[in-house]
Amino acid sequence: MASPAFKKIIGLIITTVIIGIAIMPLGSSFPKIALDPSWQSVVQWAFVHSKSFGTDIVFTFGPLGFLHTHQFQPDLFVYRLIFWFTVVLAVGAFLSRYWARIPIWVSLILSYALLVTAGPRDTILIALPLVLALEVFDARERPRPWLVSLLLLLMIITGLVKFSGFMVAFAVLLIVDFVRAVHGRSFPLYSLIFIVGSWVAFWIVGGDPNWLAYLQGGIDLSSGYSSAMQIATNNPALSYVFPAILAGFGLLVWGYARDTMPWRTPQRIGVAASIAIFLFFSFKAGLTRAGGGHTVILTSALAFIASIGAFLTFSLANSRVPKFFALILVSFTSWMHLSNIALSRPNNSAIGWAYVHAIKRPIGKYHALRGLLAGDEYSNLEKKRRIALERIREEVPLPQLTGSVDVYSPQIQPAVLAHGLNYNPRPIFQSYAAYTPRALKMNYDHLISADGPDYVLFSPNSVDNRLKALQDGMSWLPLMLNYEQVAIVNDMVLLKRDLGKRRLVQAQSSQRIPKRWNEAVTVPGSAPCVWAEIHIKPNIIGRLLTVMYRAPIVEISLELSNGQVHRRRFIPSMGTTGFLLSPILLTGSAFFQACSSTPTDDVFRSRVSRVRFHTSKVGLRSFEPNIDIILTPTVIMDADADADAGVSGSRWSTLQ
Repeated sequence: MASPAFKKIIGLIITTVIIGIAIMPLGSSFPKIALDPSWQSVVQWAFVHSKSFGTDIVFTFGPLGFLHTHQFQPDLFVYRLIFWFTVVLAVGAFLSRYWARIPIWVSLILSYALLVTAGPRDTILIALPLVLALEVFDARERPRPWLVSLLLLLMIITGLVKFSGFMVAFAVLLIVDFVRAVHGRSFPLYSLIFIVGSWVAFWIVGGDPNWLAYLQGGIDLSSGYSSAMQIATNNPALSYVFPAILAGFGLLVWGYARDTMPWRTPQRIGVAASIAIFLFFSFKAGLTRAGGGHTVILTSALAFIASIGAFLTFSLANSRVPKFFALILVSFTSWMHLSNIALSRPNNSAIGWAYVHAIKRPIGKYHALRGLLAGDEYSNLEKKRRIALERIREEVPLPQLTGSVDVYSPQIQPAVLAHGLNYNPRPIFQSYAAYTPRALKMNYDHLISADGPDYVLFSPNSVDNRLKALQDGMSWLPLMLNYEQVAIVNDMVLLKRDLGKRRLVQAQSSQRIPKRWNEAVTVPGSAPCVWAEIHIKPNIIGRLLTVMYRAPIVEISLELSNGQVHRRRFIPSMGTTGFLLSPILLTGSAFFQACSSTPTDDVFRSRVSRVRFHTSKVGLRSFEPNIDIILTPTVIMDADADADAGVSGSRWSTLQ
């Protein structure tokens, strides 16, 4: 019979290797013209150039966000390996304690389950606070100070990797400190260390002590994420999510409460609350954007918590019933996760993906590690990155510009960086992510400030079939007013800053039109373009849905003067600060003519005559019945032009 100490050592080795195979980023991706590689390139660039997150850059990822990415960057690659190896070591050390308490065959089965399901890095990052809570509240042994300290350090770093990591950690640590205060009358040490450590780490990493700005930006974007970024899904694997959550949570709570254990009630509550927080954030991460890799985060989290719960159940429970159901739950959630991967990547089955994760991936990680240790793989990665950058320069040729440049397109940032241009991004550098009034105002203020970009590459692209005019819509009029079109570059409009040549003329009195859902609104045709502010307010049901799940989807249908109807996704929070309602812009080349007093025929035919707003039956119960619509006829004229281009008279006023 192996001694407990020997089993702990074996458990540490096996679990560290298994978690390392699952999450260590030994392979790398490279820059390219696509959505995710674009923001990854900017996050890496921001860290290398010491940009301050919260003021210069505001995003869902923080100053250490590059640690989350797979994209190879020579200056950051070693930091990424060190961070994830430390995460692997911490989780392996935590699980090794349970190897000494349960049969080895059970440990091997549960370790195999972790191997095939613990792939998404988000799962491990948001699990770190739960691991700390379970370590602190261990029913059989005292917490290991070195591991608790290491987990706190990793949680501080995780909070600077991704803001959701900060929220999970802070919530769990508050619970841990509360339970410790109630049970042992101890000082709330962990929360205090975490807050002070996060501030100091932010200062050290970015050279800026304004950590509160980072918090404010993260809270702002997090508050609007569920409304703006949600997408629906018909993934059948997710129909098992709710039963799995209830079964897993119920099994763990039942196992704790049923058997005689040396746990007092506050500790049980602390563990149950920590698990609930982990499941809640996993649920939000997986089902807000219920497609592709996001649902994999949720199913991976369910399989992960089932495996951890089985370790705990076999370690603590006295009867066989909870142990039996724990193994059933592990099998069920693992199958659900692999089935979900098979649906999102239909080139393989659930069994095939189990083979890939258990056999092919370890072999690939072994060869990658051997290459890194030999020095060959690193040189190969550098070569592949150079080739990728050269491919970007060929795919998107850009002129050499003497001033600073910003890009209003969610995929082209890698091209600006690859060409070595003087990149001067607005704070929320991806327009689809500027979905709150505060975020839109920050981008607007940057654009009109003295530090605004000298050049702008503009293309009215959108994501999730959104109305294109919502993407940084508040900034469109300043772009038309303060910039001039100098070229068309790869279907993008190249704009150059040129102040004082144009003036903005708007109707003195805007039309305020209260309408209900699905009712048609007539858009005035008295001016070349119409500026709109739309106020769609959620009721108490809508607010609860947004917090606990996701807000119902809102759509807008635009009927053109030629009878064509365009139906697009509408984000209510993006419509409150104003956007171009008419004409509807489908191409970047029409942008500069949109509000001109002498529009082209294509722009004239794109004028909107009527609009309607739609939502689902659940949405009708989640929003206020009345929609407040403000329409303002607008025209942009040359500064020296006579005010007689159909906009003269007392109804009009020059605003700028």
